[in-house]
Amino acid sequence: MEIWLPYDDTECPVDLPDPIDLRISPRIHPSRGSRNTVIQKITNFLSEIHEPVICIDPTLTREEKKVIKSALNETGIEYKENSENYNTVVSIIRQDPLLSYRGSVTAHYLNVEWNTIKEVILSANNVKTEVEKLVDRAVKVFPNDIYTIDFIFSGDSPIDVECGLGVKAWLRGIEKYKEKWDMKVGISPLTIGSVGGYPYDANIINILISFIKVFWIYGNEIEYLLMIGDASRDLSIDPTKIARIKKEDVSTYADLIIYLFKNLASDFPFTHYLLSGYPKSLLKYLGLKVISDLNSVIKRIPSRKKRMVTVIEDVLNVNMK
Repeated sequence: MEIWLPYDDTECPVDLPDPIDLRISPRIHPSRGSRNTVIQKITNFLSEIHEPVICIDPTLTREEKKVIKSALNETGIEYKENSENYNTVVSIIRQDPLLSYRGSVTAHYLNVEWNTIKEVILSANNVKTEVEKLVDRAVKVFPNDIYTIDFIFSGDSPIDVECGLGVKAWLRGIEKYKEKWDMKVGISPLTIGSVGGYPYDANIINILISFIKVFWIYGNEIEYLLMIGDASRDLSIDPTKIARIKKEDVSTYADLIIYLFKNLASDFPFTHYLLSGYPKSLLKYLGLKVISDLNSVIKRIPSRKKRMVTVIEDVLNVNMK
């Protein structure tokens, strides 16, 4: 049996034994006209804001920011960008291991209270417990006079959006996101996942986030985790941080993800592999088992471990229960 998983702007073939109990969590395919509907909704919203000054979530990757800017520019509405003084925050809603759910509200929180968030997470005995407290705090401190635009994406296409003033639109957006992206299949001892293809796997950070997400939610139910994600489009991460990052070196959200991953990887209860276009020498510093052929690894796994297989087409965006 052959399946195809998103990888950069193409797909990667995976050969699975047949017959098996195959569980697939699919990537959402945009409906016809959904992009036009989203663009019109944003156009109407921005046209009501006097001189919109936009902060695009600074924790998103370079390629994710590109697809957001493309959507904003389609509106034809003039706006300024400013990451410090703004009246509108724009982001993408999705499940996140550090902040429960990403989006405009948590983006603003990271922007204004980064040092506090960093210290809480780095000093926490149980990061997951502290994350819940951080999200509550993010909602409480979000200003009532700041506008929000929260996209729900599939690949590089927006499939829905929520816009509003204050936190309510973000909260509505999370419910919409769950309806669209809830994972409706169970996990299996052998789980194969794609980070989601372009623009999500353009950067190594989203690959590390995907590993952390699966580990914290399903870690004890998996024996083998095979992940694919290209990460060769954006090589801007400082390689010295990947190789030798310490707690005192953490200065950005990306640094925090790298530091946490390096400290968590040794605790993974499953055997993990990554197929990627990122430099192998750097991936090895992260403690990742790097492979060049997914199918040869699958063949080496004992047959009894392959009777049940879960395939997740977009690990980064899916809402895992």
